[in-house]
Amino acid sequence: MNKRDFLFFLDFSIEWFECDLYSDELFAIQKENMLKNLSEQELKEKLLKGKYGEGSEHYRYGAFCWVIKNNSSTIALDSLVLAIEKEPDIMLKKTMLKTLSNK
Repeated sequence: MNKRDFLFFLDFSIEWFECDLYSDELFAIQKENMLKNLSEQELKEKLLKGKYGEGSEHYRYGAFCWVIKNNSSTIALDSLVLAIEKEPDIMLKKTMLKTLSNK
């Protein structure tokens, strides 16, 4: 699974990919973590569905924290706001926007 497919699988908005917010290093870490924490059967079931489903918000929040910690540029943060606006989990979206407003 390539990075773009992985982001789609975890319900990231396309902005994470297009704005280069999701680094190759983060991709490797999250993919390894996902594979380590799912049984082979669970992974097969999720892949058949085409989406990770419940729990994918943890990966999106982790990516958000990664960007905050590793990018201090205004451009990266502006791009992050664009990505957050498309967040499907309303509570997570509010949490991320509140965190950004406190910076």
